[in-house]
Amino acid sequence: MIDSKKIGKLIAHEREKSGLTQEQLASKLYVTRQAISRWERGVGIPDYELLSKLCEVFKITPNEIMAGERKKEKNSKYVDNILIDILKDNTKKIKRIIIFSSLIIFSLIISFLIYYFISTYNQFRIYKISGNNENFEMLETLAVFSNENAYIKFGGVKSLNYEIENIEYYYIKENEKKKIYSSEKGEALLIQNKGYNEYFDFKDINLIIKNMMLEISYKENGSLKTSTIDLKCERVYANSKLLFNEEDKISNNNSNKNGIAEDDPLSKIKKNFTLNENNEYVLNYTDKNNKKVNIVYNQELNSFIVSEQNKNSIEEFYYWGEENYEYHFNNKSNELAESLYTNGNIVCNSGDCKNHKNKYDYYKKNYVDVYLK
Repeated sequence: MIDSKKIGKLIAHEREKSGLTQEQLASKLYVTRQAISRWERGVGIPDYELLSKLCEVFKITPNEIMAGERKKEKNSKYVDNILIDILKDNTKKIKRIIIFSSLIIFSLIISFLIYYFISTYNQFRIYKISGNNENFEMLETLAVFSNENAYIKFGGVKSLNYEIENIEYYYIKENEKKKIYSSEKGEALLIQNKGYNEYFDFKDINLIIKNMMLEISYKENGSLKTSTIDLKCERVYANSKLLFNEEDKISNNNSNKNGIAEDDPLSKIKKNFTLNENNEYVLNYTDKNNKKVNIVYNQELNSFIVSEQNKNSIEEFYYWGEENYEYHFNNKSNELAESLYTNGNIVCNSGDCKNHKNKYDYYKKNYVDVYLK
């Protein structure tokens, strides 16, 4: 280890021994007298270039100057190894600096990761919004919420019985109705950025998730009426997992080799049908009786249509879910048959009405139960 006080005393001793003043020594080394004074007081030591010049002036070795003493028999090992010891000591200091700097950098990285984790964990969420009553059904709606943005894609409302005048989405805050959006069809993509409360207060997202409502204005027998639906917001995704395992995801979803989840209600449709440009699932084939069979499933309308055609006739069967069926028949002789089947009751419009129940049983057994159950 360098002892600057000891080095300073040796420089002062050698200067006086050489009969030089501080000014004279400074002149020889091209430095100021103050620099010589600092060295002799142990405030600092000469750099490598000045150390070489001092050696020339005092006829001394660099090892002796750095050791702070002339080499003698009893101290020869210490003087000879002083520069190696200094190098080792400096190496240890550099290692300590590197370790300390690394700890600071590592601490900063950990602090940033903790901050990032706290600020983003569970802050990206996707919700499926749904709701219905006896007269109306909300079509598929998704909402995406993050720290900075909110996106809500309203799919509108379907009704088979009434003419809809207006659709309004809102939520309740402090017993007050807060409108989100309204229009005749109720279809829209709302994009809300934090700080811009165009559709709703960004801070009210949790309230919206808990108590979003839907109010439908419609006409019945010429009168304007309203119907309210309490919407359900079901979270389908959130970035709340610390670790993600792709294999676990596949096995947990019970997907088959085609990537279709086995518990997907449309797994049989997706496996056997082809998706066309109209976003409909289609299956065409010729059965053992040489009938041409055409099946079309429309997920948005929840309609399942089967057509059986031979040389002389065509039969069409419609299934709308909730045990609602429709049957049509016609042939080249213009013989027609038509009926509706709802909740166990047949409304026959034409044809052999006694045989229609058998037709519904046939189509349910051979098509609905095969692909939709």
